[in-house]
Amino acid sequence: ELPIGKFVAGWFTLLPADRLQGTAPERVAISMFEKPKETCGSVYLELMLDTLSGDPSDEFYAWCLDPPNFKEFSRTGYFKKLNAQAISDTAMDLKFAVFDQFARPFMAGLTYILMWREKILSMAALLLALGVSLRPAFIPAAIVALPGAVLLLLSNETRRRRMATDPSSVALDDMGYTLVAELCDTNAMRDFLERVVVAMHGTVHQPDLLRQFAAFCWDGGRPVTTLANLKQQLRRAAADLPEHPFVSFSPAALQIGSLVVAGGRSGEVISCVRQPNMSQGGCYEVRFGPEAIEELDGESLEIRPDFRWISNPVVLALIPDDLETALMEDLLLPLEFAQMYVRLVVDLVNYLFSWKRYDASLATATLCFATAGLLALPAYHGLPTWVSVTVSFAQVVACLSLVVIIFVAKSRLMICLQACIRAHVKYRAHSSKRAMDWPFFEEDHAINARRSSSEQRRSLFEEDFAMGPPEPEFCWSFRQVGRSSSTCFTRQSTVYDKLLSEDGDDFKKD
Repeated sequence: ELPIGKFVAGWFTLLPADRLQGTAPERVAISMFEKPKETCGSVYLELMLDTLSGDPSDEFYAWCLDPPNFKEFSRTGYFKKLNAQAISDTAMDLKFAVFDQFARPFMAGLTYILMWREKILSMAALLLALGVSLRPAFIPAAIVALPGAVLLLLSNETRRRRMATDPSSVALDDMGYTLVAELCDTNAMRDFLERVVVAMHGTVHQPDLLRQFAAFCWDGGRPVTTLANLKQQLRRAAADLPEHPFVSFSPAALQIGSLVVAGGRSGEVISCVRQPNMSQGGCYEVRFGPEAIEELDGESLEIRPDFRWISNPVVLALIPDDLETALMEDLLLPLEFAQMYVRLVVDLVNYLFSWKRYDASLATATLCFATAGLLALPAYHGLPTWVSVTVSFAQVVACLSLVVIIFVAKSRLMICLQACIRAHVKYRAHSSKRAMDWPFFEEDHAINARRSSSEQRRSLFEEDFAMGPPEPEFCWSFRQVGRSSSTCFTRQSTVYDKLLSEDGDDFKKD
Protein backbone atom coordinates (compact mmCIF):
# COMPACT_ATOMS: atom_id res chain seq x y z
CA GLU A 1 0.00 0.00 0.00
CA LEU A 2 3.04 2.25 -0.25
CA PRO A 3 3.50 4.30 -3.43
CA ILE A 4 6.60 3.13 -5.27
CA GLY A 5 9.48 5.59 -5.26
CA LYS A 6 7.86 8.18 -2.98
CA PHE A 7 8.27 9.03 0.68
CA VAL A 8 5.54 8.33 3.22
CA ALA A 9 6.25 10.02 6.54
CA GLY A 10 4.21 10.46 9.67
CA TRP A 11 3.30 9.16 13.12
CA PHE A 12 2.33 5.49 13.47
CA THR A 13 0.27 4.56 16.53
CA LEU A 14 1.83 1.87 18.71
CA LEU A 15 -0.41 -0.97 19.84
CA PRO A 16 -0.21 -2.98 23.08
CA ALA A 17 2.11 -5.96 23.11
CA ASP A 18 -0.76 -8.43 23.45
CA ARG A 19 -1.95 -7.38 19.96
CA LEU A 20 1.10 -9.04 18.41
CA GLN A 21 -0.57 -12.29 17.43
CA GLY A 22 -1.50 -14.09 14.25
CA THR A 23 -0.02 -13.07 10.89
CA ALA A 24 0.77 -9.59 9.60
CA PRO A 25 -2.14 -9.49 7.07
CA GLU A 26 -4.55 -10.45 9.83
CA ARG A 27 -3.26 -7.70 12.12
CA VAL A 28 -3.46 -5.12 9.32
CA ALA A 29 -7.00 -6.18 8.45
CA ILE A 30 -8.08 -5.78 12.08
CA SER A 31 -6.38 -2.38 12.35
CA MET A 32 -8.12 -1.05 9.21
CA PHE A 33 -11.59 -1.18 10.77
CA GLU A 34 -11.24 1.78 13.14
CA LYS A 35 -8.67 4.26 14.37
CA PRO A 36 -6.85 2.81 17.40
CA LYS A 37 -6.51 4.76 20.61
CA GLU A 38 -3.03 6.07 21.34
CA THR A 39 -2.44 4.31 24.65
CA CYS A 40 1.18 3.24 24.06
CA GLY A 41 2.52 6.29 22.22
CA SER A 42 3.54 6.66 18.57
CA VAL A 43 6.69 6.51 16.45
CA TYR A 44 7.68 8.72 13.55
CA LEU A 45 8.54 6.69 10.44
CA GLU A 46 9.68 7.78 7.02
CA LEU A 47 9.30 5.00 4.46
CA MET A 48 9.92 4.52 0.76
CA LEU A 49 9.13 1.39 -1.26
CA ASP A 50 11.13 0.61 -4.37
CA THR A 51 11.86 -2.36 -6.64
CA LEU A 52 15.35 -3.82 -6.79
CA SER A 53 15.35 -4.17 -10.57
CA GLY A 54 13.80 -0.77 -11.20
CA ASP A 55 11.08 -2.37 -13.35
CA PRO A 56 7.59 -1.35 -12.11
CA SER A 57 6.05 -4.45 -13.70
CA ASP A 58 7.81 -6.61 -11.10
CA GLU A 59 5.03 -5.78 -8.66
CA PHE A 60 2.48 -7.39 -11.00
CA TYR A 61 4.78 -10.39 -11.43
CA ALA A 62 5.05 -10.72 -7.64
CA TRP A 63 1.27 -10.99 -7.35
CA CYS A 64 1.38 -13.97 -9.73
CA LEU A 65 3.54 -15.91 -7.28
CA ASP A 66 2.30 -17.74 -4.23
CA PRO A 67 1.85 -15.52 -1.17
CA PRO A 68 4.74 -15.57 1.32
CA ASN A 69 4.60 -17.51 4.53
CA PHE A 70 4.13 -14.81 7.15
CA LYS A 71 5.37 -15.45 10.64
CA GLU A 72 2.49 -16.40 12.88
CA PHE A 73 2.66 -15.29 16.51
CA SER A 74 0.86 -17.14 19.26
CA ARG A 75 -2.75 -16.09 19.66
CA THR A 76 -2.65 -15.07 23.30
CA GLY A 77 -4.35 -11.87 24.25
CA TYR A 78 -7.43 -11.94 22.03
CA PHE A 79 -9.21 -14.76 23.77
CA LYS A 80 -12.90 -14.04 24.02
CA LYS A 81 -14.85 -14.83 27.14
CA LEU A 82 -17.53 -17.43 26.57
CA ASN A 83 -21.08 -16.06 26.70
CA ALA A 84 -23.26 -19.17 26.60
CA GLN A 85 -26.40 -17.14 27.27
CA ALA A 86 -25.85 -15.07 24.13
CA ILE A 87 -25.39 -18.24 22.07
CA SER A 88 -28.58 -19.74 23.52
CA ASP A 89 -30.64 -16.57 23.02
CA THR A 90 -29.44 -16.18 19.42
CA ALA A 91 -30.20 -19.83 18.62
CA MET A 92 -33.66 -19.59 20.21
CA ASP A 93 -34.45 -16.41 18.29
CA LEU A 94 -33.32 -18.07 15.05
CA LYS A 95 -35.50 -21.09 15.83
CA PHE A 96 -38.46 -18.80 16.56
CA ALA A 97 -38.04 -16.98 13.24
CA VAL A 98 -37.60 -20.12 11.13
CA PHE A 99 -40.12 -22.45 12.74
CA ASP A 100 -42.70 -20.36 14.60
CA GLN A 101 -42.95 -17.50 12.11
CA PHE A 102 -42.36 -19.31 8.82
CA ALA A 103 -42.36 -23.12 8.75
CA ARG A 104 -45.30 -23.76 11.07
CA PRO A 105 -47.65 -21.18 9.46
CA PHE A 106 -46.72 -22.60 6.04
CA MET A 107 -47.50 -26.16 7.11
CA ALA A 108 -50.69 -24.96 8.81
CA GLY A 109 -51.83 -23.34 5.55
CA LEU A 110 -51.05 -26.51 3.61
CA THR A 111 -53.00 -28.57 6.16
CA TYR A 112 -55.88 -26.07 5.91
CA ILE A 113 -56.21 -26.86 2.18
CA LEU A 114 -55.62 -30.61 2.35
CA MET A 115 -58.13 -31.11 5.18
CA TRP A 116 -60.84 -29.27 3.19
CA ARG A 117 -61.57 -26.74 5.91
CA GLU A 118 -62.66 -24.37 3.14
CA LYS A 119 -64.22 -26.58 0.47
CA ILE A 120 -64.24 -24.06 -2.39
CA LEU A 121 -60.56 -23.26 -1.88
CA SER A 122 -59.56 -26.94 -1.66
CA MET A 123 -61.59 -27.75 -4.81
CA ALA A 124 -59.92 -24.92 -6.74
CA ALA A 125 -56.48 -26.14 -5.63
CA LEU A 126 -57.35 -29.70 -6.71
CA LEU A 127 -58.54 -28.60 -10.17
CA LEU A 128 -55.43 -26.47 -10.66
CA ALA A 129 -53.14 -29.37 -9.68
CA LEU A 130 -54.99 -31.72 -12.08
CA GLY A 131 -54.77 -29.20 -14.92
CA VAL A 132 -51.04 -28.68 -14.46
CA SER A 133 -50.53 -32.45 -14.30
CA LEU A 134 -52.26 -32.86 -17.66
CA ARG A 135 -50.21 -30.03 -19.25
CA PRO A 136 -46.72 -30.13 -17.71
CA ALA A 137 -45.66 -27.23 -19.94
CA PHE A 138 -47.62 -24.93 -17.62
CA ILE A 139 -45.70 -25.99 -14.49
CA PRO A 140 -43.28 -22.98 -14.53
CA ALA A 141 -46.19 -20.57 -14.95
CA ALA A 142 -48.14 -22.27 -12.14
CA ILE A 143 -45.15 -22.11 -9.79
CA VAL A 144 -44.75 -18.36 -10.39
CA ALA A 145 -48.50 -17.69 -10.08
CA LEU A 146 -48.82 -19.61 -6.81
CA PRO A 147 -47.37 -16.83 -4.54
CA GLY A 148 -49.72 -14.31 -6.15
CA ALA A 149 -52.72 -16.55 -5.55
CA VAL A 150 -51.70 -17.08 -1.92
CA LEU A 151 -51.31 -13.32 -1.48
CA LEU A 152 -54.84 -12.72 -2.74
CA LEU A 153 -56.23 -15.45 -0.49
CA LEU A 154 -54.51 -13.99 2.57
CA SER A 155 -55.88 -10.51 1.91
CA ASN A 156 -58.88 -11.60 4.00
CA GLU A 157 -57.87 -11.22 7.65
CA THR A 158 -60.20 -13.96 8.94
CA ARG A 159 -58.93 -16.50 6.41
CA ARG A 160 -55.36 -15.42 7.13
CA ARG A 161 -55.72 -16.20 10.85
CA ARG A 162 -57.38 -19.54 10.16
CA MET A 163 -54.82 -20.67 7.60
CA ALA A 164 -51.87 -19.77 9.86
CA THR A 165 -53.31 -21.41 12.97
CA ASP A 166 -50.92 -23.89 14.53
CA PRO A 167 -51.44 -25.12 18.12
CA SER A 168 -47.68 -25.03 18.71
CA SER A 169 -47.33 -21.32 17.94
CA VAL A 170 -50.75 -19.69 18.34
CA ALA A 171 -51.10 -17.02 21.03
CA LEU A 172 -52.08 -18.27 24.51
CA ASP A 173 -55.19 -16.09 24.81
CA ASP A 174 -58.90 -16.29 24.03
CA MET A 175 -58.29 -15.60 20.33
CA GLY A 176 -55.81 -18.45 20.15
CA TYR A 177 -58.23 -20.71 22.01
CA THR A 178 -60.96 -19.82 19.50
CA LEU A 179 -58.72 -20.45 16.48
CA VAL A 180 -57.67 -23.88 17.79
CA ALA A 181 -61.33 -24.75 18.51
CA GLU A 182 -62.20 -23.92 14.88
CA LEU A 183 -59.83 -26.67 13.77
CA CYS A 184 -62.23 -29.26 15.24
CA ASP A 185 -59.21 -31.39 16.12
CA THR A 186 -58.86 -32.95 19.57
CA ASN A 187 -55.13 -33.59 19.12
CA ALA A 188 -54.58 -29.94 18.23
CA MET A 189 -56.52 -28.88 21.33
CA ARG A 190 -54.41 -31.22 23.47
CA ASP A 191 -51.22 -29.65 22.09
CA PHE A 192 -52.61 -26.21 22.87
CA LEU A 193 -53.51 -27.26 26.43
CA GLU A 194 -50.01 -28.65 26.97
CA ARG A 195 -48.62 -25.20 26.18
CA VAL A 196 -51.18 -23.65 28.53
CA VAL A 197 -50.13 -25.98 31.36
CA VAL A 198 -46.44 -25.19 30.80
CA ALA A 199 -47.23 -21.46 30.82
CA MET A 200 -49.03 -22.00 34.16
CA HIS A 201 -45.76 -23.57 35.42
CA GLY A 202 -47.35 -26.99 35.57
CA THR A 203 -46.57 -30.51 34.39
CA VAL A 204 -48.60 -32.99 32.32
CA HIS A 205 -48.44 -36.49 33.84
CA GLN A 206 -51.01 -38.37 31.75
CA PRO A 207 -51.35 -37.11 28.14
CA ASP A 208 -54.21 -39.55 27.42
CA LEU A 209 -56.38 -38.07 30.18
CA LEU A 210 -55.45 -34.57 29.01
CA ARG A 211 -56.66 -35.55 25.52
CA GLN A 212 -59.98 -36.65 26.99
CA PHE A 213 -60.22 -33.30 28.75
CA ALA A 214 -59.37 -31.52 25.45
CA ALA A 215 -62.22 -33.32 23.64
CA PHE A 216 -64.76 -31.40 25.76
CA CYS A 217 -63.07 -28.01 25.30
CA TRP A 218 -64.70 -27.38 21.93
CA ASP A 219 -68.06 -28.08 20.38
CA GLY A 220 -68.89 -27.61 16.72
CA GLY A 221 -65.76 -25.58 16.05
CA ARG A 222 -66.39 -23.17 18.93
CA PRO A 223 -64.85 -22.93 22.42
CA VAL A 224 -67.15 -24.02 25.23
CA THR A 225 -65.80 -21.45 27.71
CA THR A 226 -63.15 -18.78 28.13
CA LEU A 227 -59.45 -19.46 28.53
CA ALA A 228 -59.49 -18.09 32.10
CA ASN A 229 -62.26 -20.51 33.08
CA LEU A 230 -60.40 -23.33 31.33
CA LYS A 231 -57.33 -22.62 33.48
CA GLN A 232 -59.48 -22.72 36.63
CA GLN A 233 -60.86 -26.13 35.59
CA LEU A 234 -57.33 -27.43 35.09
CA ARG A 235 -56.34 -26.23 38.57
CA ARG A 236 -59.46 -27.84 40.12
CA ALA A 237 -58.71 -31.10 38.29
CA ALA A 238 -55.21 -31.11 39.79
CA ALA A 239 -56.66 -30.45 43.28
CA ASP A 240 -59.54 -32.98 43.04
CA LEU A 241 -57.26 -35.82 41.90
CA PRO A 242 -54.29 -35.57 44.27
CA GLU A 243 -53.36 -39.27 44.01
CA HIS A 244 -53.48 -39.70 40.22
CA PRO A 245 -53.61 -36.21 38.65
CA PHE A 246 -53.12 -35.83 34.92
CA VAL A 247 -51.71 -32.32 35.53
CA SER A 248 -50.03 -30.65 38.51
CA PHE A 249 -48.95 -27.08 39.26
CA SER A 250 -46.11 -25.77 41.34
CA PRO A 251 -47.11 -23.27 44.07
CA ALA A 252 -43.60 -21.83 44.14
CA ALA A 253 -43.04 -18.38 42.70
CA LEU A 254 -40.48 -17.62 40.01
CA GLN A 255 -37.11 -16.76 41.45
CA ILE A 256 -35.78 -13.23 41.20
CA GLY A 257 -33.51 -13.07 38.17
CA SER A 258 -35.34 -15.78 36.20
CA LEU A 259 -35.16 -15.30 32.43
CA VAL A 260 -38.57 -15.19 30.74
CA VAL A 261 -40.19 -14.45 27.37
CA ALA A 262 -43.41 -12.46 26.97
CA GLY A 263 -44.87 -11.55 23.60
CA GLY A 264 -41.66 -12.37 21.79
CA ARG A 265 -39.61 -10.12 24.11
CA SER A 266 -36.88 -11.43 26.39
CA GLY A 267 -36.83 -10.17 29.96
CA GLU A 268 -35.78 -10.85 33.53
CA VAL A 269 -37.94 -11.13 36.65
CA ILE A 270 -36.95 -8.45 39.17
CA SER A 271 -39.69 -8.84 41.81
CA CYS A 272 -42.80 -10.85 42.74
CA VAL A 273 -45.91 -8.67 43.18
CA ARG A 274 -48.33 -11.50 44.03
CA GLN A 275 -47.47 -14.99 45.23
CA PRO A 276 -49.07 -17.85 43.24
CA ASN A 277 -51.46 -20.29 44.91
CA MET A 278 -53.66 -23.23 43.91
CA SER A 279 -56.40 -20.95 42.54
CA GLN A 280 -54.38 -18.38 40.60
CA GLY A 281 -50.92 -17.70 39.31
CA GLY A 282 -48.49 -15.09 40.50
CA CYS A 283 -47.78 -11.58 39.27
CA TYR A 284 -44.27 -10.29 38.57
CA GLU A 285 -42.34 -7.21 37.56
CA VAL A 286 -40.26 -7.94 34.48
CA ARG A 287 -37.44 -5.83 33.07
CA PHE A 288 -37.23 -5.85 29.25
CA GLY A 289 -34.54 -3.21 29.01
CA PRO A 290 -32.63 -0.59 30.99
CA GLU A 291 -35.80 1.43 31.60
CA ALA A 292 -38.61 -0.88 30.38
CA ILE A 293 -40.27 -2.49 33.42
CA GLU A 294 -43.76 -4.01 33.22
CA GLU A 295 -46.05 -5.83 35.65
CA LEU A 296 -47.30 -9.04 34.04
CA ASP A 297 -49.32 -12.06 35.04
CA GLY A 298 -47.13 -15.09 35.68
CA GLU A 299 -49.18 -17.30 33.36
CA SER A 300 -48.27 -15.07 30.40
CA LEU A 301 -44.55 -15.65 30.96
CA GLU A 302 -42.60 -18.46 29.38
CA ILE A 303 -39.36 -19.63 31.01
CA ARG A 304 -36.25 -19.00 28.94
CA PRO A 305 -33.23 -21.37 29.18
CA ASP A 306 -30.67 -19.97 31.57
CA PHE A 307 -26.99 -20.66 30.82
CA ARG A 308 -25.51 -17.77 32.79
CA TRP A 309 -23.94 -20.22 35.23
CA ILE A 310 -21.40 -21.11 32.54
CA SER A 311 -20.06 -17.54 32.74
CA ASN A 312 -19.03 -18.14 36.34
CA PRO A 313 -15.25 -17.65 36.66
CA VAL A 314 -14.90 -21.06 38.32
CA VAL A 315 -16.60 -22.78 35.37
CA LEU A 316 -14.72 -20.73 32.77
CA ALA A 317 -11.44 -21.71 34.41
CA LEU A 318 -12.19 -25.33 33.44
CA ILE A 319 -12.80 -24.47 29.77
CA PRO A 320 -9.72 -23.94 27.54
CA ASP A 321 -9.31 -20.40 26.24
CA ASP A 322 -9.02 -21.66 22.68
CA LEU A 323 -12.39 -23.40 22.99
CA GLU A 324 -14.03 -20.27 24.37
CA THR A 325 -12.69 -18.17 21.49
CA ALA A 326 -13.71 -20.81 18.94
CA LEU A 327 -17.26 -20.93 20.30
CA MET A 328 -17.61 -17.15 20.27
CA GLU A 329 -16.10 -16.71 16.79
CA ASP A 330 -17.03 -19.90 14.95
CA LEU A 331 -20.45 -20.45 16.51
CA LEU A 332 -21.87 -17.17 17.82
CA LEU A 333 -20.85 -14.99 14.86
CA PRO A 334 -22.38 -17.32 12.19
CA LEU A 335 -25.53 -17.61 14.32
CA GLU A 336 -25.79 -13.83 14.57
CA PHE A 337 -25.35 -13.40 10.81
CA ALA A 338 -27.90 -16.15 10.11
CA GLN A 339 -30.30 -14.60 12.62
CA MET A 340 -29.96 -11.19 10.98
CA TYR A 341 -30.59 -12.39 7.42
CA VAL A 342 -33.28 -14.91 8.32
CA ARG A 343 -35.07 -12.30 10.40
CA LEU A 344 -34.88 -9.87 7.46
CA VAL A 345 -36.36 -12.41 5.02
CA VAL A 346 -39.06 -13.62 7.43
CA ASP A 347 -40.09 -10.07 8.31
CA LEU A 348 -40.31 -9.20 4.61
CA VAL A 349 -42.46 -12.28 3.87
CA ASN A 350 -44.72 -11.59 6.85
CA TYR A 351 -44.89 -7.94 5.82
CA LEU A 352 -46.16 -8.87 2.35
CA PHE A 353 -48.46 -11.77 3.22
CA SER A 354 -50.09 -9.95 6.14
CA TRP A 355 -50.98 -7.03 3.82
CA LYS A 356 -49.56 -4.40 6.17
CA ARG A 357 -48.87 -2.32 3.05
CA TYR A 358 -51.77 -2.83 0.67
CA ASP A 359 -49.95 -1.34 -2.33
CA ALA A 360 -46.79 -3.44 -1.88
CA SER A 361 -48.73 -6.71 -1.50
CA LEU A 362 -50.98 -5.92 -4.47
CA ALA A 363 -48.00 -4.97 -6.63
CA THR A 364 -46.24 -8.23 -5.73
CA ALA A 365 -49.34 -10.29 -6.60
CA THR A 366 -49.72 -8.42 -9.91
CA LEU A 367 -46.07 -9.03 -10.76
CA CYS A 368 -46.45 -12.77 -10.05
CA PHE A 369 -49.50 -13.06 -12.30
CA ALA A 370 -47.91 -10.98 -15.09
CA THR A 371 -44.77 -13.14 -15.04
CA ALA A 372 -46.87 -16.31 -15.01
CA GLY A 373 -48.81 -15.02 -18.03
CA LEU A 374 -45.59 -14.46 -19.97
CA LEU A 375 -44.43 -17.97 -19.11
CA ALA A 376 -47.81 -19.44 -20.09
CA LEU A 377 -47.87 -17.92 -23.59
CA PRO A 378 -45.11 -20.15 -25.02
CA ALA A 379 -46.64 -23.18 -23.32
CA TYR A 380 -50.05 -22.43 -24.90
CA HIS A 381 -49.03 -21.33 -28.41
CA GLY A 382 -45.74 -23.20 -28.64
CA LEU A 383 -42.26 -21.75 -28.99
CA PRO A 384 -41.27 -20.04 -32.27
CA THR A 385 -38.72 -21.86 -34.38
CA TRP A 386 -35.96 -19.31 -33.77
CA VAL A 387 -36.46 -19.59 -30.01
CA SER A 388 -36.23 -23.39 -30.12
CA VAL A 389 -33.08 -23.22 -32.26
CA THR A 390 -31.50 -20.62 -29.93
CA VAL A 391 -32.29 -22.65 -26.81
CA SER A 392 -30.93 -25.84 -28.41
CA PHE A 393 -27.74 -24.03 -29.48
CA ALA A 394 -27.29 -22.59 -25.99
CA GLN A 395 -27.69 -26.06 -24.47
CA VAL A 396 -25.05 -27.49 -26.80
CA VAL A 397 -22.63 -24.64 -26.06
CA ALA A 398 -23.20 -24.97 -22.32
CA CYS A 399 -22.57 -28.74 -22.37
CA LEU A 400 -19.42 -28.39 -24.48
CA SER A 401 -18.11 -25.57 -22.29
CA LEU A 402 -18.72 -27.60 -19.15
CA VAL A 403 -16.83 -30.61 -20.52
CA VAL A 404 -13.91 -28.47 -21.69
CA ILE A 405 -13.69 -26.61 -18.38
CA ILE A 406 -13.66 -29.87 -16.42
CA PHE A 407 -10.77 -31.27 -18.45
CA VAL A 408 -8.61 -28.11 -18.70
CA ALA A 409 -9.26 -26.61 -15.25
CA LYS A 410 -6.08 -28.20 -13.82
CA SER A 411 -3.89 -27.69 -16.87
CA ARG A 412 -0.80 -25.50 -16.75
CA LEU A 413 -2.37 -22.96 -19.08
CA MET A 414 -5.43 -22.49 -16.90
CA ILE A 415 -3.32 -22.27 -13.75
CA CYS A 416 -1.23 -19.50 -15.32
CA LEU A 417 -4.36 -17.75 -16.57
CA GLN A 418 -5.95 -17.87 -13.11
CA ALA A 419 -2.74 -16.54 -11.55
CA CYS A 420 -2.65 -13.64 -14.03
CA ILE A 421 -6.29 -12.76 -13.41
CA ARG A 422 -5.78 -12.93 -9.66
CA ALA A 423 -2.63 -10.79 -9.95
CA HIS A 424 -4.46 -8.23 -12.09
CA VAL A 425 -7.25 -7.92 -9.52
CA LYS A 426 -4.79 -7.69 -6.62
CA TYR A 427 -2.61 -5.20 -8.48
CA ARG A 428 -5.56 -2.92 -9.26
CA ALA A 429 -6.83 -3.12 -5.68
CA HIS A 430 -3.32 -2.52 -4.30
CA SER A 431 -2.59 0.45 -6.55
CA SER A 432 -5.89 2.12 -5.68
CA LYS A 433 -5.07 2.23 -1.96
CA ARG A 434 -3.30 5.09 -0.22
CA ALA A 435 -1.18 5.02 2.90
CA MET A 436 -2.95 8.20 3.99
CA ASP A 437 -6.09 6.10 4.57
CA TRP A 438 -4.46 3.98 7.28
CA PRO A 439 -6.38 4.52 10.53
CA PHE A 440 -3.19 4.02 12.54
CA PHE A 441 -1.21 6.62 10.52
CA GLU A 442 -1.09 10.40 10.92
CA GLU A 443 0.60 12.13 7.99
CA ASP A 444 3.33 14.68 8.61
CA HIS A 445 2.31 17.57 6.37
CA ALA A 446 5.63 19.31 6.92
CA ILE A 447 7.30 16.64 4.81
CA ASN A 448 5.68 18.10 1.71
CA ALA A 449 8.17 20.95 1.83
CA ARG A 450 10.98 18.42 1.49
CA ARG A 451 9.51 16.47 -1.43
CA SER A 452 11.52 18.38 -4.03
CA SER A 453 14.83 17.60 -2.32
CA SER A 454 13.73 13.98 -1.87
CA GLU A 455 13.19 13.65 -5.61
CA GLN A 456 16.68 14.96 -6.21
CA ARG A 457 18.12 12.38 -3.85
CA ARG A 458 16.12 9.76 -5.67
CA SER A 459 17.76 10.68 -8.97
CA LEU A 460 21.21 10.55 -7.35
CA PHE A 461 20.40 7.13 -5.98
CA GLU A 462 19.38 5.83 -9.40
CA GLU A 463 22.66 7.04 -10.88
CA ASP A 464 24.59 5.26 -8.13
CA PHE A 465 22.51 2.15 -8.59
CA ALA A 466 23.31 2.09 -12.32
CA MET A 467 27.06 1.97 -11.52
CA GLY A 468 26.83 -1.09 -9.29
CA PRO A 469 24.60 -3.23 -7.03
CA PRO A 470 23.48 -1.83 -3.67
CA GLU A 471 25.06 -3.01 -0.46
CA PRO A 472 21.96 -4.79 0.95
CA GLU A 473 19.51 -6.91 -1.04
CA PHE A 474 16.64 -4.49 -0.71
CA CYS A 475 16.40 -0.81 -1.41
CA TRP A 476 14.15 1.08 0.96
CA SER A 477 14.84 3.53 3.70
CA PHE A 478 13.49 2.91 7.19
CA ARG A 479 14.02 5.44 9.94
CA GLN A 480 12.51 5.57 13.37
CA VAL A 481 12.42 8.70 15.49
CA GLY A 482 11.28 8.75 19.11
CA ARG A 483 8.62 11.35 19.78
CA SER A 484 10.26 12.43 23.05
CA SER A 485 13.77 12.66 21.56
CA SER A 486 15.42 14.08 18.48
CA THR A 487 17.82 11.13 18.19
CA CYS A 488 17.39 8.98 15.06
CA PHE A 489 17.95 5.22 14.94
CA THR A 490 18.67 3.30 11.75
CA ARG A 491 17.49 -0.28 11.22
CA GLN A 492 19.40 -0.90 7.94
CA SER A 493 22.18 0.97 6.18
CA THR A 494 21.81 1.54 2.44
CA VAL A 495 23.55 3.57 -0.25
CA TYR A 496 20.59 5.90 -0.11
CA ASP A 497 21.17 6.43 3.61
CA LYS A 498 24.73 7.49 2.84
CA LEU A 499 23.40 10.09 0.46
CA LEU A 500 21.11 11.34 3.19
CA SER A 501 23.99 11.64 5.63
CA GLU A 502 26.00 13.59 3.08
CA ASP A 503 23.09 16.01 2.71
CA GLY A 504 23.26 16.80 6.42
CA ASP A 505 20.24 14.80 7.76
CA ASP A 506 20.25 13.62 11.37
CA PHE A 507 21.48 10.11 10.86
CA LYS A 508 23.61 7.42 12.56
CA LYS A 509 24.88 4.21 11.05
CA ASP A 510 24.51 0.80 12.65
